[in-house]
Amino acid sequence: MKKNPVSYLTFSILFLGLLLSAIWLFKSDGDSRFEPALTVLGLFATITGIFAERLASERERKIELLLALYGECIKNLEVLKDNRFKLNPDRLNGPIVFPRLIASVSEAAIISGIFEEKSYRDVFSYLHAWRDISSEFNHRLDITELITFINPSQTEMRSFYVGLITSGKIDEAMQLSENAAYTLKAKYLKHVDVAVLDLGYHNTL
Repeated sequence: MKKNPVSYLTFSILFLGLLLSAIWLFKSDGDSRFEPALTVLGLFATITGIFAERLASERERKIELLLALYGECIKNLEVLKDNRFKLNPDRLNGPIVFPRLIASVSEAAIISGIFEEKSYRDVFSYLHAWRDISSEFNHRLDITELITFINPSQTEMRSFYVGLITSGKIDEAMQLSENAAYTLKAKYLKHVDVAVLDLGYHNTL
C-alpha cells in the first residue's frame, strides 16, 4: 500500500530527530546525558508506537474485509441454491428472471490490493477466480433472459435453460464458493465469530 507524502515527511522528521538525539547522547557525559537519553527514548517510543498502531489498524481492516468476503461467499451459496436453478425444463411455461452472483466485495478487495502479500496468496487467487466466474455466469444469465423474453417460445426457453443447467457453471461457482468459505473460516477467521453469517446457509463448512 502506498504511503502519502505526509507520512514520509513525518517519519523523516522523527528519524532525523532520533539520529540527532543519539549523536547528542554520545557526545554528552555525566548528568548531561539524561536529557538526550530521555529524548532518544521518547522518539523511539513514538516511532514504534506509530508502526504498532498502523500494523494493528491494517490487521483490523483485513479482518473486516475477510469477514465481508466470507459473508459474500455465504450469500452466493444461497443464490446458487435458489429453486430457479433447479426447475424441471419440461415444465417451464414462461421466461425466468434469475438471481445474480455477487462480487462487490471481491472487486473492492482486488482494487485495494490489500491481499497481494504472499501470506494471503490463496485469498488473492480466489478473488481473481471469483471475478472471472461470477462475471461469466451473470453474463450467461443476461443472455438467457434476453433471448427468452424476446422470443418466449417454450422450445427456446427450455433449450436455453437446459444449456444453463448442463454447462457446469453452477457447480463450478458452488465449488469455488464453498472452498473459499471453508478456507476463510478455518484459516483466517478461526478466532472470529461468524455464526451470524452462517445462519442463512445450513451446510457445514
